Amino acid sequence: MKATIEVRLTAHASLMLSRRSISPEWIEDALRNPESERTDDRDTSLKLAFRKIPQAGSKWLRVVYRMENKHTHVVVTSFFDRNQEGRA
Repeated sequence: MKATIEVRLTAHASLMLSRRSISPEWIEDALRNPESERTDDRDTSLKLAFRKIPQAGSKWLRVVYRMENKHTHVVVTSFFDRNQEGRA
């Protein structure tokens, strides 16, 4: 059984989800079940979670977040990542 996580959005992340038509459920799914994850190259306090979203034409969703504590993921931003298309 996976550990329960809390997902919080920054004001910027909330605005970007609305502008980019990204469902909060997709964010939670990407954080709970990422297809790949890595640390951000420019800011090691940030993590990147990637998940293909079938409901969005199988585009790759990138979720940029930081860990506030062991169970809380604070989402900084999210977008469909064109660069990820051929990688995973």
